[in-house]
Amino acid sequence: MEFTILGSGVGNETIVLGARLDSINGGNSTVATQRAPGADDDASGVGLIEIIRVMLQCSYRPKRIILEKAVAAVQ
Repeated sequence: MEFTILGSGVGNETIVLGARLDSINGGNSTVATQRAPGADDDASGVGLIEIIRVMLQCSYRPKRIILEKAVAAVQ
């Protein structure tokens, strides 16, 4: 997932916010009985989505470009 909020000034300077969106189990991910932590990790991806929601709700206009990236299934 990638989301960009365009800045209102300061040229092309960019602030990058990143987070892990989910996790997978280390073994056979097709077996439903194996533990896949997901929601019991640090929840940084959920926080990133909330930051986007609040910025949009408040019509936030940053001076710099804000690039928000969430990654999934990274081992």
